[in-house]
Amino acid sequence: MRNLLEIEKNFLMSAQGINFRKVDELQDIAKDRDRQAFDAQLKLAKIVYDASEWFKLESTKEEMYDAGIEFTNLQEFNERVFNYKKGWGYKMIQAGKIAVDEAAVVTKFKRKCTANENAGETPNRKIDALIAFAKQVEEGTEEQEPKPANKTLLTISFAKDGLNGAGGASSRIFINAATGNASMKTAGDIEGLSPKTRDLYAQFLISVSDDAQTFINNQNS
Repeated sequence: MRNLLEIEKNFLMSAQGINFRKVDELQDIAKDRDRQAFDAQLKLAKIVYDASEWFKLESTKEEMYDAGIEFTNLQEFNERVFNYKKGWGYKMIQAGKIAVDEAAVVTKFKRKCTANENAGETPNRKIDALIAFAKQVEEGTEEQEPKPANKTLLTISFAKDGLNGAGGASSRIFINAATGNASMKTAGDIEGLSPKTRDLYAQFLISVSDDAQTFINNQNS
């Protein structure tokens, strides 16, 4: 239970803008163990981090002195304002700093949890795990996500010593996993083909690629 006098609560609402009703709502949601609970904890962590940074300012100490309010240190501040003991209060500050300063790390962490979930595993979607993941990212030791595979739609080849001479050539139309769009790639040498064959070959590839893109667009609409 929050251990604040009414004068202290009113001061924090006015001077730092702490919305205690919102804090209470988020803390209730954060008691669960699902994705919504983790998002609530992250929002709380931002509030705790912002309040802690504000608490450390010299101007804040002057405001508190003028208002006749005193918190001995940051630990007492977090315990009385947010009802967080020393260890958990510090972790919430860490998580809040990550959420504010390293949003890309939070996105990578959430993506990793979702991938685990889709693989039938139980994701470790917790504040402790986010802090550990951020440290791995900083040290460059986090487990890399496997790159999504391209999906081949069509392959056509000219054999070596075939129509285009000794070189051989092949073309592939595929769904680019990185962009989700149809892509085309040709390897080898098609210069040995006759101009007429080269022109028909190019038109065929372009037509198939356009059809593939139309199919993808229809699937996504």
